[in-house]
Amino acid sequence: MPIKGHDKSKLFLTSALTAILTLAMLMLSAPNVKAADVDTYAFINVTPNPVGQGQSAFVIAWLDWYPPTAAGAQGDRWRNITITVWKPDGSSETMGPFTSDPVGIVYFEYTPTQVGTYQFQMHFPGQVLQLLNGSSMGLPYVGSYFKPSTSSKATLTVQAEPLQPWPAAELPTGYWERPIYGENREWGVLGGAWLFANSNNEGGAGRVNLYAKAPATAHIVWTKEVGFGGIAGGELGDVGYYTGETYEQRFLPPVIMQGRIYYNTPDPPRYGFYCVDLRTGETIWWRNSTGYNLTAARAGYGNIVPAPYTPFYIQIAAGQLYDYESPNQHGVIPYLWGWGTTGWRGEGIYYTQAYELFDAVTGNWILRFVNALTGTTVFGPKGELLVYMLGPSWVAMWNSSKAIPPGEPVGSGAWQWRPPLGATLDWRNGIQWNVTVPALPGQTLVKIHRTDFRIDKDGVIIAYAVPANATFPVPFTEVGYNALTGERIWVKTRERNIAAANYPILWYGPAGEGVYTFYARETLRWYAYDVFTGDQLWVSEPQDDSAWNMYTYGGMASIANGKLVVAAFGGYVYAYDIKTGHRLWKYYVGPSGLETTSGSWPFYQPPTIADGKVYVASGEHSPNNPMWRGGKLVCLNLADGKLLWNISFFGVGSTRGGTAVAEGYLVALNEYDSRIYCFGKGPTSTTISASPKVAATGSTILIEGRVADESPGAKGAPVVADEDMTSWMEFLYMQKPCPSTIRGVAVTLKALGSNGKTIEIGAVTTDMNGVFKKLWTPPAEGEYTIVATFEGSESYWSSYTETAVGVVSAAAAGAGVSSTDVYIVAAAIIIAAVIIAIAILKRKQK
Repeated sequence: MPIKGHDKSKLFLTSALTAILTLAMLMLSAPNVKAADVDTYAFINVTPNPVGQGQSAFVIAWLDWYPPTAAGAQGDRWRNITITVWKPDGSSETMGPFTSDPVGIVYFEYTPTQVGTYQFQMHFPGQVLQLLNGSSMGLPYVGSYFKPSTSSKATLTVQAEPLQPWPAAELPTGYWERPIYGENREWGVLGGAWLFANSNNEGGAGRVNLYAKAPATAHIVWTKEVGFGGIAGGELGDVGYYTGETYEQRFLPPVIMQGRIYYNTPDPPRYGFYCVDLRTGETIWWRNSTGYNLTAARAGYGNIVPAPYTPFYIQIAAGQLYDYESPNQHGVIPYLWGWGTTGWRGEGIYYTQAYELFDAVTGNWILRFVNALTGTTVFGPKGELLVYMLGPSWVAMWNSSKAIPPGEPVGSGAWQWRPPLGATLDWRNGIQWNVTVPALPGQTLVKIHRTDFRIDKDGVIIAYAVPANATFPVPFTEVGYNALTGERIWVKTRERNIAAANYPILWYGPAGEGVYTFYARETLRWYAYDVFTGDQLWVSEPQDDSAWNMYTYGGMASIANGKLVVAAFGGYVYAYDIKTGHRLWKYYVGPSGLETTSGSWPFYQPPTIADGKVYVASGEHSPNNPMWRGGKLVCLNLADGKLLWNISFFGVGSTRGGTAVAEGYLVALNEYDSRIYCFGKGPTSTTISASPKVAATGSTILIEGRVADESPGAKGAPVVADEDMTSWMEFLYMQKPCPSTIRGVAVTLKALGSNGKTIEIGAVTTDMNGVFKKLWTPPAEGEYTIVATFEGSESYWSSYTETAVGVVSAAAAGAGVSSTDVYIVAAAIIIAAVIIAIAILKRKQK
């Protein structure tokens, strides 16, 4: 079975690096050597061996020397290497010529077509070592002649039967935790980080995570306070605490990586940031970011920021999973990035930025950048942080992987990723390219408003320019730039019937899947354009179900799976075909009666999309106090807009922060009580007992037990049916009345006899206290293991347990156990369950 291309290069390199890099380290310490003849020794290996006919084998060949002048992209390589292949039928072929990689290895994939024995032999023709693309830097062996050499023959046995691949790891059906064990590659689909406040890794597409599972019910795993919330009470009456909705916007960004949530201290002075366990809500650590930034502001920015200026505090803005690949190092490295504005710069349209890098595992500060500019930030193919910047006649791109120098300039260190601890680096050194583009005559204000940069295709930067003193109506220019080169690829002139010059950026919608969008509040219509040509693709029908939809702005939309999904202020959610503009579905949250002035509960945030689901919560920019009642967090089916679940909620009214999805969990800030809510499947426990433990042949025993929720926020509560989850969660977490009727879940009972046979006892359903019971008559004498299994649901992970009973003859049973004893035990179990339920009720009423 062929190995994927990404894995092949790792396999080739890893197979040979152990020995070669050991030798390389010895060579690094060698003194300068004058030009001389140097003996070489060639080696070759073919694997797997044996291999099946028609399956791929990997040929790896190398010299005992790696090119001594090689230093990353600099220096020479071994050249004109050939490999002769002899086939079982006596014919031969020559592969190559090849040029080695920096550590002197050549490799390729070979597919044998004949059953029998193949032989492979490497030939190095000899080479005078030179320096390419760089100076000698005192390196040894420049001008030396490395003599020709030929390897021994490597033999490959090809059999008719194919080799079987490594068995795939089955996905878990029960509760699982990070880390994902390194051999369980298939479990990668369960991950999916959330790296930005308003989007994950899809450029300007909105709040989208295409790589994560997401909750299918309203089951809450835990909640966590971010500040005082709810009703203040007392002499203040029904007035609630300030939500921070107007501008503070609590629970930012958030970032989720490796089962950890990162967010900033919520209220002014807003210094420091948290790391919280995604599955438990427990704080892992908090870091104070004040000292780093006061020092940076005083020492690093005084030469470029006009004085006087106010010192600032860096907050976390993004996470990063950087996949660094080199001959010396392979794998993902996690970081946290923070940036903040320090003052105006130059032309009056760019800010000077403070960039700080933190370790994601510990939160410890690593380094800072000075002389930085703002821009639009996305991720590159390997997780590089890319920042696009515009000037009146230039376009530039900054790359975090270029901004941080290698561990050492030459040798092994050139292939090591080592951000220098405590360093202050010049941000400008990370500018990967800066190209001149034609100016836009008469246009004096230029800004990036969206990118459609994605890791799976070439991207486009979409910018706009408007006159500084525009009059009604406003003409403005849109420009598309190639995100890989900065080349200008199209220019379009637009016109809007508005009087303010800065309005276009407020109403631009998301960009993704080759399309960028614009919402015209005057006509309540969406406009879509081709990112590669700037041509208009479609105009939607008006969102005229409510006049309040005028307050829908471009940021209240996301693009995923061929759909533009819009959360409208009038209480509607719309979905459009991204290529045609055809409205696919709409959802209405319902009338609000006397509660709101808009007649419904407004949506004022981008939809969060993951796993075929759309999440959006009621909210607004600056809610009055007392807050209106009846707000909902809704979960819709992305395919058809049908409601999957909802729950009481007042969401963050902002395009930034407040909601994220990763690893099967949705985390969102509820302003009704200023708590973070984590939705997802909860772990469970199943208990079982049987009485009497020893029974006479033909007697009936009572099997009973309980299925409990083991989530941190409701540990010990009964597990209930998905259909009743919303009312049950609102009771447990939101001080709502206890539902009068709650359905339970199915539990499967089986018995394993001492003869090895399995007996299906049957399925039972738990009651609203989580208790199940079943009368059963064992068929014969012997020992029985009784197993109770809860298979799990959309709200809970599975669990099981077992107990044992014995069945003996009536004579051996003696006096036995009376039926009265059985009923006493059963009553005790039921009473215990009721006591637990009462305790939970009292706890929630406090």
